[in-house]
Formats: sequence, C-alpha cells, structure tokens
Amino acid sequence: MTPERFKNFQVRIAKDIVPLKEQLKSAEKEVDALKRSLKCRQQFKEWCEYLTNGETMGGFLGGTPTYAMFVRQYSVKPCRKGDSVKLVSVDLIIISEVLAEHKLRVDTLSSKTPGVLTNSAEMVAVPEIVRRMQAHTKNAKNVSLGTFADVMREPCAKCGEQAMVVALEKYIDEDNGRDFSVDRLCDVCSLVDNIASYDGETRGGDPQYRYVDGIYR
Repeated sequence: MTPERFKNFQVRIAKDIVPLKEQLKSAEKEVDALKRSLKCRQQFKEWCEYLTNGETMGGFLGGTPTYAMFVRQYSVKPCRKGDSVKLVSVDLIIISEVLAEHKLRVDTLSSKTPGVLTNSAEMVAVPEIVRRMQAHTKNAKNVSLGTFADVMREPCAKCGEQAMVVALEKYIDEDNGRDFSVDRLCDVCSLVDNIASYDGETRGGDPQYRYVDGIYR
C-alpha cells in the first residue's frame, strides 16, 4: 500500500457509499411493502377463519365468543369528513354451507352435582353452530339464512373489484365489552376495509363496557 493508492482507495470507498445508501432506502421501502402485504393477508386469513367458524371461542374459558356473518344490506349515519362512520342498521346472513365443524364451549349439567353447569371444548356440527348463532341473535328478523347470491358487494377501495360486505361482533375485553363492525372483504387483492362500527349501548353504572345486542332487531 502506497500513500497514493491509499488516497485513491479512500475516494473510491466514499463514492461507493452513496449508491449503497440509495439501495438501502429502496430495500427498506420494499420491506415496508412486504410487511403491509403480509399484514393484509393475515387480516384476510383471520376474517376467513371467523366466517368459516361462524362462532369462535373467546374470553375466559371460551365463554365470550366472537360471531361473524355476511351482510345483505346496511345503513350508516351521515357524518362529517374525518369522523368515524357509525352503523345504524344491518341485515345479516348466516350461510351454513360456509360453516365448518369446530370446537366450541359446550355447557352441560354436572352428573355429580345436580343443578351445576360444567363446560368443555367439544366439536360442534354445523346445524348446531347455526342454532347457536340464531339463539345469540335472539332469532332477530334482521338475521336470516342465505347464500352467496344474497351477499352485498361494493367496490374495493384498493383494486376496484367487487368486495363482499361482512360483519363481526367481537369481544374486546372485560373492561370494554363488545364491538360490532361492518367491513369489505376483497377476494381479489385481500384487502380488509372497515366501513362502519356500531355505537353500542352501556348499562348500569359502567360507562365503558359496551353491549351490541341492540343491532339485532
């Protein structure tokens, strides 16, 4: 190594840094895009699982389930730009052909202690899942059996293709109660796009815990 060669080496390395920084920026953008794509597909997969289950165990010992259904039609409150959209009403569809047998919490009377309920996670067949969903919605007039032909579709916000409109009643936690939302589910680009949420009711002295059974009419 000579002093002249060392100087040239120093200049060359300095020149190499600039394009490497540009490549790094490009790679970071690509990684961010991949992360968004992964998140999108994970959300889509989660939605598909909810819809295939119909009822999904949640909360302590599976006693506060999540319910997923398809939407026939819905209406929302007018709102100012930037405000969250609030759901007014929704007609829901249970598609039994989509549902799959899976484990749910089943309560049974104890054989050892009269009058005491015991529970366990057991495989539940599709007809029983439908019955449980109807019982949860109190056999409401706005909840009915149907097919994919009955499902409302709207243009996807990302690709413009017709996306299915679906609904989810989900248990949040013991402090906040339950949440009910209507979303678009695009089977072309896998985008899950929230449309509106139901402003649930509170009862008693707890202003934070929300109930959403008022959506079933």
